[in-house]
Amino acid sequence: MKIKLSAFITQEKTLERYLRDDLCYSKNQIKNYFQAPSVLKKIIKNKSELSLPVDLINNFLINPNYIGQEIEQIHDCDIFTVFNKPSSIHAHPLKYSDQNTIHNFLQSKGRKDLMRVNKQSWDRGLIQRLDFETSGISIFAKSDTDYIDLRSNFSSIAKEKSYLCIVRGRFDKEGDHLINLDYETKEKKKVIPLVLGTFRTKTNIILKEYNQSLNLSLLHVKIQTGARHQIRAVLSSLSFPILGDILYRGEKAERVFLHAFKYSLNYKDLNYDFETLNAELFSNFFDLNGIFKVT
Repeated sequence: MKIKLSAFITQEKTLERYLRDDLCYSKNQIKNYFQAPSVLKKIIKNKSELSLPVDLINNFLINPNYIGQEIEQIHDCDIFTVFNKPSSIHAHPLKYSDQNTIHNFLQSKGRKDLMRVNKQSWDRGLIQRLDFETSGISIFAKSDTDYIDLRSNFSSIAKEKSYLCIVRGRFDKEGDHLINLDYETKEKKKVIPLVLGTFRTKTNIILKEYNQSLNLSLLHVKIQTGARHQIRAVLSSLSFPILGDILYRGEKAERVFLHAFKYSLNYKDLNYDFETLNAELFSNFFDLNGIFKVT
């Protein structure tokens, strides 16, 4: 979709110069929306009519149209708001036309207190990202100061990051797993031997319940580090890929069965515990409330 506008300029210039000088777009922003260099070399005259992509015109604006299910808020205070992210939605958009993200939900609800933070980034006040497939705890800062502080020091502020996941078979590799990760592709991590420059992760895995009739294990996973796809890559390397995680050799299912169910923070000398166990698809296999006691 494109928007038409007239260019009011005092001297002729290329489209690229007009976008940079008069509309103040960066070189990278322009390249994202104009793939053909020849288009940017077009000469623009005063009162020329231009057709520009709606995503460029609304760069860093959040679309108020949301396509998705209602998102549960589980905590709200002066510092942050916490939501229970559903599976199969993105944490934040990458362009204005995106409509299937937490940010679109917040914009549709008029949550200006969250959308005004870090306004020159698609992240806004989001402290930690969850994968598209992963559900659970999603934390938003309510001020730029807290956002910078939380993002910069989150590894020390977060005292616990716990996840639930389901794997096929009886899991028999409990304990701490010190594993080195690196990118195999842009989308996928790989487990590699220890070499200089790789990212070493620590992942603690406990078997909470085994469903013998379905041959499924419910795992409680704690991470101290926070590498992208860490849990998914580690479990795949142990020959127990997460149910539904096709990218990491898991079998097909209605979703990837990975859920961020508890984050514990110590921030400004206060302790915060955020928990959400209402992942309905997990309850089809296990009685979560019978296994995990909220403390």
